Amino acid sequence: MRAIAIASDLYDLINLEKRFEGRIHSIFSEVINVLSGSDELITIISEQKSLAPMCLQVNFSGCDTKKLVSDDKVIFTSSGIQIPRLRLKIAFDNMTVWQPDTETKGLVYSRALMNERVLSLRKSMLEGGAGAGLLPLISTMDHIYGVPESDAPIKLDSNNYCDFIEEVFIAIIDLIDRQNYDGVLPLLPRFIGFGPGLTPSTDDFLMGLVMTLYYFETITGDQSKLVEKFAKDLFTASVGRTTTVSEAMLKNASKGRVASTHRALIQSLFDREVQTIQNATNEVLKNGSTSGTDFLLGVYCAQMLLLRRNL
Repeated sequence: MRAIAIASDLYDLINLEKRFEGRIHSIFSEVINVLSGSDELITIISEQKSLAPMCLQVNFSGCDTKKLVSDDKVIFTSSGIQIPRLRLKIAFDNMTVWQPDTETKGLVYSRALMNERVLSLRKSMLEGGAGAGLLPLISTMDHIYGVPESDAPIKLDSNNYCDFIEEVFIAIIDLIDRQNYDGVLPLLPRFIGFGPGLTPSTDDFLMGLVMTLYYFETITGDQSKLVEKFAKDLFTASVGRTTTVSEAMLKNASKGRVASTHRALIQSLFDREVQTIQNATNEVLKNGSTSGTDFLLGVYCAQMLLLRRNL
């Protein structure tokens, strides 16, 4: 096996530590999660999967992931990775280093563009999104905050997750609408880590919401420090309250880092050169059973709140 690409944050960690060990946390057909001794979650993915922070993309050809077991030892060095039990090696020869940080060069905020993008995102979610997570709460948004221009309210069948979380969802959206980020913090223990999936629905939603605000504030420069603090506070609140994978996701988001597909979608909201966001939206929807949809709902809610501001 050989490495194809590596996220720069993982690349820097390996070069700093020179050698460290981890244990396999979870295994899927094209994804291997490894937890290091310092509790960093490192993800090894196939070339069919999108790059993300703390991630290594490899050619899985000839590797039967079914032979791996949870708690297998993994050794990281500057020259590659070894899994001693299987005598498996992944060489770091000629791999690309991918940068996961926030990139806003050439991006601008335009109210007209955001109006166009929010309609497109809404259409893609309603046509191709998964309703088993938080998507039915779009009906709540319609009722309280209205719908994008030229669209009509929709009523989706609810589910047990949405019924349970709706009250705190409304409270969180209201506080963020008023830009009272500190006011959200006491509500997070009732919200984070809730819903289906390896990354629970509410966590995916919060990541989409905060990363859209993060990009907006970085581009406009209005309250970037407040949103940066909010993103870090979300991660702090998640520790011990959600899954290991989701906690790592929110940790990366607190640094302005998300998966390449998710970043491309958010950037397209502020990029006049991009003709349509449909392809970017569809790529995000492919993530997990509900994860992509829940992330997009967070992006959509952030868009609607931004359009309410007097800009």
